[in-house]
Amino acid sequence: MRVVVVAQCWGQAAAYLHLQQLTPVASLMEQAYQVSAAEIALAHRVVSVALLVCGFFTMLRPCWPVLIPVGLWQCLVAASATMYGTGMLPAVEPMLYAPRIVAPLALMLIDLWPPRVRTTLGMARAATGLIQVALLLLFLGHSIQAFSEWQKPGPLHNLLVECVHELRLRPLPDVRIQYILLGMGVIEITSAVALAGPRQRGLALWLTLWGGVLAMAYTIAYGMQGYAETLMRAPDVGCSLSLFVFWTLAIRRSTQEFVPEPGDPAKPPKR
Repeated sequence: MRVVVVAQCWGQAAAYLHLQQLTPVASLMEQAYQVSAAEIALAHRVVSVALLVCGFFTMLRPCWPVLIPVGLWQCLVAASATMYGTGMLPAVEPMLYAPRIVAPLALMLIDLWPPRVRTTLGMARAATGLIQVALLLLFLGHSIQAFSEWQKPGPLHNLLVECVHELRLRPLPDVRIQYILLGMGVIEITSAVALAGPRQRGLALWLTLWGGVLAMAYTIAYGMQGYAETLMRAPDVGCSLSLFVFWTLAIRRSTQEFVPEPGDPAKPPKR
């Protein structure tokens, strides 16, 4: 989880400091508070430098004075994207940001500060519970986005087209891309429903691999213009992997035995 939060912080810092990409908070500052473009740029520069510092401290020693501002910034970005219509479906944006919001909070619960405070099993279970809910929201929101682009092309459609082009594959007709998006939506909504059920290590491993593919797609499609987005999506991969590790190592699976029927000659009753 440390690596995930560090990648998330540094990806957001690189998005502005290197690529000059503004966050949806810029729309909030401009439309709600009439802040000038120069002040918006200055605010993003300050936040980007702060995120670099937060990532550095998280790598050395996670602590709540650093992780709480990171989580609050993710909440502000998600709220701004929803209020000011950033993206194709603004109402879905909080779902897509759920792992980014939960990752710093989960790290606070499993790696407490000051170091003399030990993590309890209850805190670890609370962290994994939050992660599970965040992943459910992520893949549910992503499936809604995929279904919405089945008839109307959007960011996912463009991402798929660019990936095909960069991988030097044969161009796909629009009809085939539509069915690929439909298949993605079915897979993701099925995964979201399965997450609401009992613990499944195979499902967590599958979501780790699928989240990694989706995150890497931005770098494959857009090259240096997409690497920051890949880093920012590190929680989508790291949260699933953390869930898989916890379900594998921290939970003992008991064997199931059938109770013999009364009078079973194979197992005579004890006297």
